[in-house]
Amino acid sequence: MVFFSSPAGQYVVQVLAHSMLMALVVEALVKIWEVTRPGTRLQFRLLYLLVPLMGWPLYQLLWPDRGSAEFRQTLALIDMQQFLPLHLGGLPIWAWVSVVMGLGTLLFAGRALIPTLHNLISADGEEASPAPELVNKLNRSAQKLGNLPVSNARIVTGPWPGAYLSGLNRSRLTVSAPLVELLDEEELEAVLAHESAHAFHRDNPRGWSLLLLGSVMFYNPVALVALQRISQDVEMACDDDAVVWTGRPLALASALLKTADVSIGTGLESTAPTPVAWLSRLDARVRRNMVVERVSRLSHYGTPQDVPLKRLRLALTALLSGALLFFVV
Repeated sequence: MVFFSSPAGQYVVQVLAHSMLMALVVEALVKIWEVTRPGTRLQFRLLYLLVPLMGWPLYQLLWPDRGSAEFRQTLALIDMQQFLPLHLGGLPIWAWVSVVMGLGTLLFAGRALIPTLHNLISADGEEASPAPELVNKLNRSAQKLGNLPVSNARIVTGPWPGAYLSGLNRSRLTVSAPLVELLDEEELEAVLAHESAHAFHRDNPRGWSLLLLGSVMFYNPVALVALQRISQDVEMACDDDAVVWTGRPLALASALLKTADVSIGTGLESTAPTPVAWLSRLDARVRRNMVVERVSRLSHYGTPQDVPLKRLRLALTALLSGALLFFVV
């Protein structure tokens, strides 16, 4: 309890409370306003991270006495310090908050930090000397995309079918030989278009920025939810671009199903220590659910329409939520 009474502890508790409230507000507005365009959903969900993280320092700058006893007694709508000593299920609430922070840290490491670092820095693998038919197949699929940035694609060895971009300033597309073998030319073209969309949107630098932003709140489970939902929105936005460029949403859906069947779930959970096995099973389940959601969307594809007055809605959501959270200390 001593930690939670300190300035650092008060900041941590406020970030947790503000994140939960922001998540409820943003998700409710996304549903009410029927925000279907992934890029717009992404911008709203960034508020999960930005408002709680930046709110407290800004509040203290504008009102240095915001954390004082007088403010808490006269102006605060919710005073978290009054709730922490209360008991729930035989334990004080501050102990439950500590448990939540511990679980948040474990989940952030297993579900965000390690996978993101693996994806962004992933070993390029060994350059393959593929059979000529594989090279020709890749080249034919790439040529159908015209000027999209797939001309520097290369094939590498690897046990799993996959395609990814490496590098920050100049992205290079890498395709595994099993992927080229597994997919037909239309499916391969759709995958190349999807990866080209990542290059156009500079998603690798954005991934690093989001990882850094989320790392500041590594103890916060809501931050992990925000990162996962933003990641899914990024993938869906690239799916939309791939559909525009190829005109074949079902080809991309088929490619997702084929690669997911082979690559998701490595059997690690059967041999690894219990915590690692649990995280492995959780990771596989989350990835499967994400693939199912994307495939379902592509199977019933309709061009997403942006909400009217998007920037005004974003600004009002941030300002009004921030103003309300000012009185939650």
